[in-house]
Amino acid sequence: MISSLNEEETILINKIDLKSVLPLDFPLSINIEVTNACNLRCVMCPREMSSKQVGFINFDLFKKIIDECGNRKLKKIILHKDGEPLLHPELSEMVRYAKKANAADILSLTTNGILLDESSAAKLVESGLDEVCISIDAADPKTYEKIKGQNAYEIVESNCEKLVKMKNKFPFITVKFIRMKENKNEELEFMKRWEALLSISTSHYWDWGGAVTDSSIDKNKTTNLPCDTLWYSMAVNWDGTVSVCCVDWDSKGIIGNVSKNSLYEIWHGEKLHNIRKIHLELKAQTLPVCTNCTYKESGSREEIGTWLLNNKETVLNI
Repeated sequence: MISSLNEEETILINKIDLKSVLPLDFPLSINIEVTNACNLRCVMCPREMSSKQVGFINFDLFKKIIDECGNRKLKKIILHKDGEPLLHPELSEMVRYAKKANAADILSLTTNGILLDESSAAKLVESGLDEVCISIDAADPKTYEKIKGQNAYEIVESNCEKLVKMKNKFPFITVKFIRMKENKNEELEFMKRWEALLSISTSHYWDWGGAVTDSSIDKNKTTNLPCDTLWYSMAVNWDGTVSVCCVDWDSKGIIGNVSKNSLYEIWHGEKLHNIRKIHLELKAQTLPVCTNCTYKESGSREEIGTWLLNNKETVLNI
């Protein structure tokens, strides 16, 4: 399961007037990939095409990242990028460490929910997790299997129902539905199934720069405007390499390594500076990681993208 900017993070960032805080001395939001291993093969996910080695983040490396974030107090840390985070045997301990370090206002997790049984959910609650987003993407077992590659709808549904009973302990629980041709007739049914119980996030399908091309019914167009994500977030892979954003599924946008440098040094480093500069020169399509990217639809980027263009000198002064 590959990461996505969930609706709650979008709202969180939108509540902040980026124009009033840029340039940032440190990112507002960071994805930490605890693992890129996964127990599903979703049709809209390019993970199987990735050349990345599969692995799990070392706890000592995780601590190094969190210790630096604790000194900065981010708005949000998402313990997910590529893969299924609940496959990591030390996930609860990681959540506890990050929470104790007061590393972010919100500590979040995105999961497919298969392993989120009553026991693992209780551990995460006890560890201090603030929110969990469960990607379901279907309202019918057959559709779920067609999309996810596994007959596990009833398991996920049951786990979600158990979470409902823990809502007083979990501050925020979201079920997610990505629109695509496989589920195009099920969005309303999905909404009716969960709207009275949990928060719902629906989103368009994007094709990961053309890596996945045959599932979209709601594809956004690319835009040459600068991507504001470069100015408020970045993503750490399980091996310590740092990607320019969470959509970098094949490590084509590596800007540093936290095993060698601090997040602060990478945030202020030459590689990220040059990528921002290329975006401001309206040449993002020349970057392998950004080519044909539909991650941020043109509509949502117009205002902030135009502002970035009009304030080049200011926003490059990081």
